Formats: sequence, C-alpha cells, structure tokens
Amino acid sequence: MTRIAAAMAVTCIAMGAFSAQAADTLYWTEVGPSTQPFRAGPGYIKSGTFPGGTAAPLVSGTSNVSSPNGVEFLGGRVWWTDPGLGTINSVKPDGTDIQVYGDGTLNPYDIDLVGSTLYWTDQNANQIFTIDTLASPAVSTLLFGGLNKPVAIDVVGTQIYWSEVSSSGRIRRSDLDGANAVTLLSGSQSYDFEVTDQYIYLATTFGDVKRANLDGSGIVTLATGLGLANGIDVTDDAIYVSQFQFPSQVVRMDLDGGNLTQVYGAPADGTVVRGVAVLVAVPEPSTMVLSALGLLGVAAVARRRR
Repeated sequence: MTRIAAAMAVTCIAMGAFSAQAADTLYWTEVGPSTQPFRAGPGYIKSGTFPGGTAAPLVSGTSNVSSPNGVEFLGGRVWWTDPGLGTINSVKPDGTDIQVYGDGTLNPYDIDLVGSTLYWTDQNANQIFTIDTLASPAVSTLLFGGLNKPVAIDVVGTQIYWSEVSSSGRIRRSDLDGANAVTLLSGSQSYDFEVTDQYIYLATTFGDVKRANLDGSGIVTLATGLGLANGIDVTDDAIYVSQFQFPSQVVRMDLDGGNLTQVYGAPADGTVVRGVAVLVAVPEPSTMVLSALGLLGVAAVARRRR
C-alpha cells in the first residue's frame, strides 16, 4: 500500500466511523385518536434520533399544542402551525421556552422563517402573510393574495415558492411581493415540498415523492405507494417523508429514492403523523479529529511526493 493510499484509508475509516455514528434528530407533529366525533384528538410535537432512537413528546398539553400541521426546524428552534389554537408556535430543541405568535384567530398551514420574518400560508383565505417576530406586538401583515388554496411555502433568496392544493394542483414561484408569479409544476397535489440549491422535492397526496429542476422541468418520480404523503424534509444525503394515511409513519430514503425504510411508526390506534422536520447530526469530536488527521496525512504525503 502506498503512503497516499494508506492516508486515504485512514480518512475513509474516519468517514466510515462518522457514517456509523451519525443519526438525524427528527421532529414531527402528531395527533392522537379522538374520543369525540368530528373532533381531533390530542396534539403533540414529538422527537427522536434515528436510527436506533425512540420517540418522545417534546411538547404536549392542550394549552401548548392542539391541532398541529406543518413543522420546521428554523433558526435553531422547532416551529409549528396550530390552527386549533389559531397561532404559530416555536420551542427550543429541548422543549423549553415556548413562544407564541398570533392572537388565536390565525388559520396557518405552513411556515418559513427568513431572518426575523415569518412567512405563513392561509389556504382558506387564499393568502400569504408575514409576521415580524421581533416586533411587539408581533402581528400578521398581508403579503399578497388572490391564490388558490396555498398550503406549503418555502422562501429562497428573493423568491417565494408555494403549493396550491386545488383542481390544478400546482407549485408556483414569485418575487417576495407576489409579482412575476409563474407556475413551475402542475397536476401534483402537494401538501409539502422543499427547495434545495438544485431541485424541488415534493410529496403528493397520491403517495408519490418526486423531484424536479428549479424551473419545473425534468420531473422524476423517486417513490410511490406511500399513501397520503403529508410532509417532507431533505438533508444532504436523505429524504424524510411523513405519511398521514394509515399506517401513519415517517420513512427515510436516499436522494435517488433508494433504500426506503421506516424510521417511525405511529401507534395503531388512529394516531396520525402530519409534518416532519430534521435536525441533521453533527460529527462527534473524535470523528472530526480522525477525519482531519486522515486529510492531513494525504496532504503531507502529496507534498513529499512533489
């Protein structure tokens, strides 16, 4: 084995150690079975580190969470929309310091946070609103309307993306003020999607997970048969999808749709999972040191060879 090969082997071992140790912390919204007709059961924000972890309530109690929909990990906090309470709430990852935005009359479905500005959708009013989270009081301001049941939302740079769950079932994009709106995808009823630097990933009510270029072209189906796929979050190496329809669960797959596995299954008593968000694992210090040593070894050998 050459010195470069040996150094690269050290690096690979270190990276392999990271892969073996790495696990993602998931947060999801969950609603338990109802004891009364036509009323939702108890709501929860739950979390767990997978693979190998177990689920535990992060937020519970009717005064804190009622009927949660979308959930996001934004600005170091877990955020969720709660039309049951008429508010948008957030909490630290350890479940402390619950903060509430709204006066109890909001009907939010999904949210995104850019700096201190919170963007949220109201599918019943066909509008998108903002909240300055630093203002006191933090009130909602209409951003633009005239939409057709806007649901999921993602703000990237100077543009805003949203899905409309309607007869056309589309994903659209506009400037932050609503100008220059274009339809990127149609024919896909999507309650959640995510925009990365290369693609749009979307989950559909038909149980599909799809990927398209940022202009809506080149659409590819990555997975099928998931029932009503209600939430999606994308990391550097994985896609997590929450499945609302029974059996309600959270699944993980590679970015190309391969290695589809269940990471969490809701209790089979009528409990349903709604949104899902991921806090990506950070390498342990020992693993980072091993990786650094391996890379330094490659660099040192390369310098000697020159």
